[in-house]
Amino acid sequence: MGLIAQQVETVFPQWIGVDAAGYKTLSVAGFEGLVAEALRELRKEKDSELAELRAQMEQDRRELLDRLAALEERLRSDEAELQAVSRRR
Repeated sequence: MGLIAQQVETVFPQWIGVDAAGYKTLSVAGFEGLVAEALRELRKEKDSELAELRAQMEQDRRELLDRLAALEERLRSDEAELQAVSRRR
């Protein structure tokens, strides 16, 4: 798994044993619970990030719609002015 017993021992000493040759061994009893909790935390972080992104997208969408409406109004105004000028000629 890539875990080094000496590194794990400082955090989870109950997971470390010693074999007949004196080598430290790693038992993963309880590891599943730790992984499940870590996944829950990651999911919570990602859900929060997604909510922030969705809120930002909605704000951006509203701003773009407002700008579009302002541009449409300006275009109508310019068209009306152009028609008025054309009628005077």
